[in-house]
Amino acid sequence: LRSLGCRLAYRKPPRPRNLLWSKMEPKTPLLQELETDFVQLTNKENEMIDPRTALEGKTIGFYFTSNSCMPCRDFVKKLEATWQACKSAKKGFEVVLVSQDYQKEAYDEYMSHSKFLSIPFEEKDLRKSFKERWQVKSWPWVVITDDKGKVLNPKGNKALLEGADQFPFSVPAVQNFADVAPLSLNKQVCFFAFIDEGKKAEPVKAELESMAKSNKDMVFAYYIEDAKDMPSSAKKIAMKMRAFAKAKPAVSALIIVDVIGRVKHVRYDLSAGSPTKFLQDYQSGSLAEKVGTGQIPAQPDPDDGKKYDYDLFVVGGGSGGLS
Repeated sequence: LRSLGCRLAYRKPPRPRNLLWSKMEPKTPLLQELETDFVQLTNKENEMIDPRTALEGKTIGFYFTSNSCMPCRDFVKKLEATWQACKSAKKGFEVVLVSQDYQKEAYDEYMSHSKFLSIPFEEKDLRKSFKERWQVKSWPWVVITDDKGKVLNPKGNKALLEGADQFPFSVPAVQNFADVAPLSLNKQVCFFAFIDEGKKAEPVKAELESMAKSNKDMVFAYYIEDAKDMPSSAKKIAMKMRAFAKAKPAVSALIIVDVIGRVKHVRYDLSAGSPTKFLQDYQSGSLAEKVGTGQIPAQPDPDDGKKYDYDLFVVGGGSGGLS
């Protein structure tokens, strides 16, 4: 039947839990990768600094910015305050600048007053690789990793702005849909609650919080249809998500999406206990899955050469930078 081009609905158990985060981890540990490529870090004194000495055992914030980025100028002051507070409290947190400047002069000007370590301007391929690997779409943007390169928070801006008390700046158990980073949408199993009215949101959010406690390798988020403060970019992604899952527009729905597995499930019931039951059904493998039905042409994945619908949930927009 497959040779005839037919698409079959069949039952398939979910990926093992220890594989759910595999796409958030590099094939080669971060420090080993830098050593293999003979990469050194630098600072405003233009010193060459061994990455292992500076970063081993620490939580790292890779800060994507440019000298011309106006929103970054206010953000970096708050980032510096959080970084300094972590140092004072002896929390192992380091920030590494990943410049998106085109010109060496602009980079040098920025570094002349920067307090952070930096990937040297000359390491253009590495800077571009990090941007693509972590699906950074604008700046300021801070990717939080451990010293092995495992992503702890694909966009840690909000956690960093809340201060050192949020260390190690991991992703919240349940997020507002507007805060979910493209990397999470594209590389993790996601459970979304689309809620048509804000007045119905609190009990659903509370149940998601409970579910997240025992499913820390998944993404849980909610989207409120009548929210007045929802960014236009989030609305666009929400529309794409509904289209991808073939969910009815503008009605309450629960959606489970695994872009890598090309799997999506929809349930139109937000009553108490329904989200928990929906997840249990998914994890037991009792849901019929339609595989290979993405509406967007598949894109090659830079990690393994296979093709997935990674670009489906990416909304661009930013300050230019490396292409």
